[in-house]
Formats: sequence, C-alpha cells, structure tokens
Amino acid sequence: MVEISELHKNGFYNILGTILRFGCSIVTIPLLLKFSGVETFGYWAIVSATIALMALADLGLSFSTTIFLSRNLAHKSRVDFVETLTTAFLAISVLALCVGTAMMVAARPISSFLFLKGVPQNDLALYAIRIGAIVGASQLPTQLAVGVLQSLKAYKFINILSVSQVVLTNIGLLLIAQRGGNVIKLLEWQAVIGITSLGCHLFVVHFLVKNLCLPISWKWHPRMLKKLIKHGVYMWCSSLGTTSFSQADRIVVGLILGPAAAGIYSAIATVASQINVLSSAAVQPMLPEIARLFHSQGSEHRNISMILKNAFLINVGIAMLIGAGLFLLAPQVLAFVLPQLHRDNYILSFRLAICIYTIISFNAVGYYFHLAIGNVAFCGMIVFGAGLGSLLMVGVGSYVLGFEGAVIGNSVYILTLTLTCVAFSKANNLGFENLQVKDL
Repeated sequence: MVEISELHKNGFYNILGTILRFGCSIVTIPLLLKFSGVETFGYWAIVSATIALMALADLGLSFSTTIFLSRNLAHKSRVDFVETLTTAFLAISVLALCVGTAMMVAARPISSFLFLKGVPQNDLALYAIRIGAIVGASQLPTQLAVGVLQSLKAYKFINILSVSQVVLTNIGLLLIAQRGGNVIKLLEWQAVIGITSLGCHLFVVHFLVKNLCLPISWKWHPRMLKKLIKHGVYMWCSSLGTTSFSQADRIVVGLILGPAAAGIYSAIATVASQINVLSSAAVQPMLPEIARLFHSQGSEHRNISMILKNAFLINVGIAMLIGAGLFLLAPQVLAFVLPQLHRDNYILSFRLAICIYTIISFNAVGYYFHLAIGNVAFCGMIVFGAGLGSLLMVGVGSYVLGFEGAVIGNSVYILTLTLTCVAFSKANNLGFENLQVKDL
C-alpha cells in the first residue's frame, strides 16, 4: 500500500525548502539591484542564465539516474543499483570536465556574442565567462547527487542543502555588491559556494549509500551506460525545452532590448516563476514513487491512481492560490522588487507573467507521470517544442512589442499542458481503477 502520508511529508519538505529559497531570492533581488545598479545586475543575470544553460550538458543523466535507481530499489536489485550509481557518477564527471574546459576555451567568442563588451574592461567579460565555466561544471555532478537523493527519498537532506546554498550565495552577493564589487566578484563567490555545495552533496550521498551496506566498485559498466544515455537523450530534449523557457529567454531579451531590460525581465520572471516552482515542488516526490510502483507487481498499479489524482489537486490548488495572491498584490510586490524604477510601467507585464505561469504550472503532474512510467520520448518532444516555441516568440515579441511582447511570448509554453491531459488518458488505458478524467 502506498504511504500517501510519506508523499505528503516529502512534498512538505519540498514546499518548505522552496518557500525559504523564494523568500531569500525575493529579498535579494531588490537589494542587489540597488547596490549593483540595473546595468550590472543585467550583465550578471545574462551570465547566470548562460551558466544555467550548462546544466543541459548532463544529457538528462540526473533524471535517468533517479528513475533507474528507483527501479533497482523496487526490484531489490543491489547489483544493478551499484552499477547505475557508479556508472552515472563516472559519466557525469567526464561530462563536467569536458564542458567546463570547452567553455573556458570558447570564452572569448561567447563573451562577444553576449555583448559583455559593455563591462568596463573587455578582459573582465572574458574572465566572467571562465569563472562561469567553473560554476557550471560543478553544478553537473551536484544535479546528479540530487537525483540519487530523490531515489532514496532523502528530501529532507535535499532541501537543507539547497536552502543553505541559496542563503549563503545571496548573502555573499549582497555583501559584495554593497562594497562595490563587479560582475567578477559576484561570480567568484558563486564558484566558491558551488564547489562547497558539491562536496556537501557528495558527502550526504556517500553517507546514505554506506548505510545501505552496498559494495561500491568504481568502474565502467557499458551496458548500464548505454541504458542511461538512451533514456537520458529524451530527457535532454525535455531539459533543453525547459531551460530555453526559463533561462535562455533572459539572454534573448538582453540581446534585443539591452542588459537593463534583461535585468528587469529577469526580476519579474523570477518572481512569477515561483508559482510553478512551489506548486511542482509539492508533487515532485510522486516521480520516484510512481516509477517504483509501475515496475512492481500489477496489483500495485491501483495505488498510482490515488497518487495522480491527489497530486493534481494539490498542484492546481497551490498554483491558483499563489497566482491569485500575486495578481492582487502586484503593485506592492513590484514596489518591493523594483524599488528605484518606474514600477507602474511594469504592472501589466507582471500580471501577464503571473497569469501565464499559473496556467503553465498545471503541467507538473503530467510531466512527472510520463517520466516515471518511462514515456520520456513523448515528454521530451512536447517540452522541447514548447520551450523552443516560447523562446522564439519571446524574441519576436521583444522586437515587435518591446518588453510586454517578451512576457507574452512565454504563453507558448502553455502547450505543455498536453502532458497532463495525456497522463490521465494514459492512466485510464492502463486500467487504473480509481481514476477517471471526469472526476476532475
């Protein structure tokens, strides 16, 4: 029998961690804008978005590892668990080294493309990208460690580590900006915290795996590597779409409307996106649980229906509650986030972003369901298409309508709601007894 209470507990840990991270970010953004200025904040936002794009280099291994380890635990296969774990970490280490080196070598053309020549000295732009390469490379094995912890249902540890990283990062950024530090100093601090966070994640993984009394042997397992990569490629397409929607749009806005507009856009998008982050965090624990049940005995399938319906109601309820609150308090929120700017010019854009992100948030249950049952090709295709379509429309909207057009361009990502619709249809076809689409 599925322990729904355990899923609720893990969802609570995720929500609490997300709220704390959001609270820290909402306090940091206006102060960072004040201390560093809109221009410097815009440059930092563009470089940070570029670093986030480096997460794509994991080829979907973090998600694949969560799924495969959950299956191994469901089948009580200790040998397969060890093979999956060691192969994934060796593979991600190689990828991190290759991607970090490639970005350092290509730092000059990347900085020129991003128009970082506006930084006081062109050498600073070059150095900023190279520091970003270190930050980006360190986040790849960190992502994989989080995937391992998810399969072990260690959500308490995940959120303690993530909240600690965000708090320490933001405190350092504010102190540096207050003392007149430039983009380089901000990124150097991110690199220090990123590497420290990696070490802490690896320590926790080592501690939990050691308690399972598993004999770890660090060697390649070609058969397992092939499975992880095959599964991960589809996940990579999904991650590409998600990152295009959530990070690359800032780069596009910066290229078309300038760094200052990119900074303001980043601030608004960061706040609005928390609707999706908070509502999906509550239901993310269903991913390893459904993966485990789906690959267990057939009688266990009935329990998936309870998880799916329960998760959808929680997801929609949280998204609507947060969205309505932000919409009503939009002037006050902007007064806090953008204290030194003409806020009235951005209230409409902010409210549009809130509406768009609220609707998009309904895709979370469908997204996790398809990943859990192995329907990654379909999931990747939908998210990839919606993400690139959204990115294209952000660019077109920016060019034609300016700032509001950039925000409206995000609406294309609503197409990902197809995932949730198909998830319920798929559940019915699989014969899950307790769930009917009409119940919704």
